[in-house]
Amino acid sequence: MSNGTQNPIAYSHYHTGRELFRTYGRQAIASAKSEFAEAIALDPSFARAYGWLAYVHLEEVQEGWSDDPESSFTAALNLANKGVELAEEDYYTHWNLATILTGKGDFESANASFQKALELNSNDPDLLADIADKYSYEGEPDKAIDAMQQAFDMKIPQWFYWSLGFAHFQKRNYNAALITLDKMINPPNTAYLLMIACKAKLEQPIPTSEQILERLTSRDPDWTSVHLNSFPFKKQEDGDHYVEALTQAGVTITPLEP
Repeated sequence: MSNGTQNPIAYSHYHTGRELFRTYGRQAIASAKSEFAEAIALDPSFARAYGWLAYVHLEEVQEGWSDDPESSFTAALNLANKGVELAEEDYYTHWNLATILTGKGDFESANASFQKALELNSNDPDLLADIADKYSYEGEPDKAIDAMQQAFDMKIPQWFYWSLGFAHFQKRNYNAALITLDKMINPPNTAYLLMIACKAKLEQPIPTSEQILERLTSRDPDWTSVHLNSFPFKKQEDGDHYVEALTQAGVTITPLEP
């Protein structure tokens, strides 16, 4: 069986978990968590299942769905490290770990893990897109754009437009960011917010605060703004820029608890 397990039932749970993860939403992510946990219970050596369970914990933090973000980050890091331990020669496990480290803002360690993943497989466009996101959070939008151009040469899934749009936003090229994000069909909340931020910076017409909130909660009834000022920007000016753009657009951002 591909993807690191000989157990077809474990793989079925893993596959279901990945499909749920792609659908987006708090309940879908919670269901995905159960599927990945079941895959691991059926095959404790299933390295990629550990990596995806780590992704779930990270997603819950980034979307404001975790009641204890620090514990969720710790669980994500432990799971991703377990995946590497189980399958050190699988580029996927190093990629999993690098993504979690990026979410923690540990860019030096993330760079090392991404480099190891690239050494093992330099031809996965999704890997290049995640590296682009890391560059964007680091404040290196030109490198992010270059990585996305390489990824687009291989395939063009919808979520790549978010990664490229984010890189343009980080470069303060709001028009290019908006043109890119407009290519998404029914964009998720993260992309929608980035579009609103770009329109505010370009002084284009934007929905009212009430309309924005209605759109966000239509995709996620439990949506909260508390996570919007906790993304792993390396430079304080980049984090301030993102929050300021959303505030300019009329999005009320709940401050983090001390």
